[in-house]
Parts: sequence; structure tokens; C-alpha cells
Amino acid sequence: LKKVITWYQRRVREAVVSTQSNGDMTSVKGTNSNFYFYIGFISYILGLGMTIGVLTIFNAAQPALLYLVPTCVGIPFIAALLKGDFNDMFAYDEEEKPETPEEEKKEQ
Repeated sequence: LKKVITWYQRRVREAVVSTQSNGDMTSVKGTNSNFYFYIGFISYILGLGMTIGVLTIFNAAQPALLYLVPTCVGIPFIAALLKGDFNDMFAYDEEEKPETPEEEKKEQ
């Protein structure tokens, strides 16, 4: 789960940095890097709307996490599955691997 969260955070961070640095919405790979930012934002709004709806209809306080967590985690999972990035979520690794043996020797 930690790998999935860091993968998702990195995608959102890439979207913000990409937009701030050059004003366009394309990442290094040439894909729309803001996709997961918008999915996360919409998921949060839907979860918050569900929380407020239940609060209004049943007139009882409900924990926001009961609705926010499933929407903010589930909807990006479904979006990644449909987009074909689901395997990348679980294979994500933050460690940068040296490209050449010389770079590996420099690090040691």
C-alpha cells in the first residue's frame, strides 16, 4: 500500500510541477500528468458530498473518513485499472537505479 500511495503522490506532484514549470499539462513521458490530480480532486469532492448528504438526510454526524477514504482510494484505483497503469502502481519504486556501472561506483 505504501508503494501505491507514493506512486499516486508522485503523479500528483508531477502534475503540479509540470504545470508550474512550463505552463503545459504534459509530463516528461508526453502524457497528461494532471489526470491523477483531477481524479483525486473529483474523488475528494464526491466523498465530501456523500458525507454532507448522509449528514443532512439522517441528521446524524458521520465520520468523514467513512466516505472520503473509499472514494479517494477506490476511484483512482479504478481509473488506473481502466487506463492501464494499475500494475505500475504496485511496481513503483522511489529509489533511483544507476544507469551505468560508473555511476554505481561514484555512489559507493
